[in-house]
Amino acid sequence: MGAVFYLILVFMALSFWDLAIKIRMIFGVSVARRYMDAQSVRISRILFRMAQMYAKLNLIVETPLVTEYPDQFVVIANHQSLADIPLLIQMFPHHRVRFVAKRSLSRYLPLVSPLLRYQRHALISRSGDLSSTYRSIRRLALSSAHGIVPVVFPEGTRSKTGVVGAFHEGAARILLQIHSLPVVTVAIDGGHVFSRITAVIRRIRGATYRCRVTSIRPAPGNKQEIVSLLTECRQEIIEQQKQWRAEK
Repeated sequence: MGAVFYLILVFMALSFWDLAIKIRMIFGVSVARRYMDAQSVRISRILFRMAQMYAKLNLIVETPLVTEYPDQFVVIANHQSLADIPLLIQMFPHHRVRFVAKRSLSRYLPLVSPLLRYQRHALISRSGDLSSTYRSIRRLALSSAHGIVPVVFPEGTRSKTGVVGAFHEGAARILLQIHSLPVVTVAIDGGHVFSRITAVIRRIRGATYRCRVTSIRPAPGNKQEIVSLLTECRQEIIEQQKQWRAEK
């Protein structure tokens, strides 16, 4: 029953914050965007506290000291569930993170959809609209010069089993060729266990959901270095998952 109660609380909380955004939209997108920038870390923490309290989720966030991060950087992470978005927002509380996400998420999801639209995340279509995808990622790359931290999930979709899929270079290559930045690699594990609503009810209780910064790499200089970097990032994440699972 705890997981069901947690889902009800999450829906109520998301609906409340969604309404708060819509009210601020009356006064303009910039007002709503400032509200989301100010509240996103707090909202992420509240959602996970509820998961820990009512669904008994075991959340482990491992990060180096904030002072160790470069002034500007790109995050490369594997992807297991929608919870990865608030997880990474919470993981970098002193930075304004923006995601490369599929366009379908920009509709019908309370709080998540307006956040992706109004904060100007890079929303890409899987229907093959390459010019629109390029413009969206290019805008995100240019915004990184103004304090925005782009986050890329190179797998392109959530892993339903937790196994790290193939990394696709497209989004990361466009970002890093337009604005070459250091790369922070993040390994995530455990999210695939509750990636669906029915799985939350059945499997979130006592599950361990964790993430860790595995490396901070210098900015790549060309396409070949970007491809090589992504290969190394993927292997790092795989090795980190092996280590976590061996500990269990």
